[in-house]
Amino acid sequence: MFWTIGEAATFLKMKNNQVYYLASEGKLAAILFGDRWKIAPGDIENYTKQLPISGDCQQAIIESLPAIITVQDLVALFKADRRTVTDLIYLKDIPAWKAEKRWNIARCDLMEYCLKASNVWG
Repeated sequence: MFWTIGEAATFLKMKNNQVYYLASEGKLAAILFGDRWKIAPGDIENYTKQLPISGDCQQAIIESLPAIITVQDLVALFKADRRTVTDLIYLKDIPAWKAEKRWNIARCDLMEYCLKASNVWG
C-alpha cells in the first residue's frame, strides 16, 4: 500500500506542505497518481536514512497486484477515490479495457504510467 502525503507527514513528524515539497522536488520518491502524491513506505524509510531511492514503489506494485488489475485494486493500492482512477482511464493516461462491465488494467501498463508520473523513476 502507498501512503498519502498526510500519512507520510505524520510518520516523518512534518507538516503536509513540507512532505508535498519533498515529493514535488524529487527529494522523496513518490508517484503523482491523478492529482495526489502517493509514497511507498519503504521510500520514506530510505529518505529518513538518507539512502538512494531503492525502487520500493516498483516493488510495492509488483508484490501487491496481480497481472490484471481492476479499478478497485488501484483505489486500494493508492488510497485514491474511484473517480481519480476512472478519470485516468478515460483520459487514456492509464490504458485499460472493459470486460463484463469492469475496467481491467495490465500491471505492466500501470508500471509504465508510474514511470511517466513519478518524480524519480526513469
